[in-house]
Amino acid sequence: MKQNDNSLKILIVDDDEGIRMGYSQLFKMYGYGVTVASNGFLGIQTFESSSFDLVITDILMPGKDGLTMIKQIRDLDLNVKIIAISGGGASHNMGILDIAKTFGADMILEKPISTVDLINIVNDIFRE
Repeated sequence: MKQNDNSLKILIVDDDEGIRMGYSQLFKMYGYGVTVASNGFLGIQTFESSSFDLVITDILMPGKDGLTMIKQIRDLDLNVKIIAISGGGASHNMGILDIAKTFGADMILEKPISTVDLINIVNDIFRE
């Protein structure tokens, strides 16, 4: 298992506890620093209170959605990497994910995504 620089920090924002915890455990196994938030409001508060190298966010969440959060994060930091992830019907979500890209997401992914693919994508982002 490849270990990464522990100074690299990831913020995971998803209203699904299973996804938050699963992603968190995955990235911690690979040596990343991980913080989680259960919605966009907490995601922005957390982002404002610390620095992150990457934000992984769901799009469809109650309260503040991922699109609004991406826009706010871009207003605060142009350099942080953002991955937008959404699940459900393919045609519906590709439209939402395309909007996420225009709001500032560096990459868009459709759920479900395998843990192998996700860790490879994140490792590639940090290798750039």
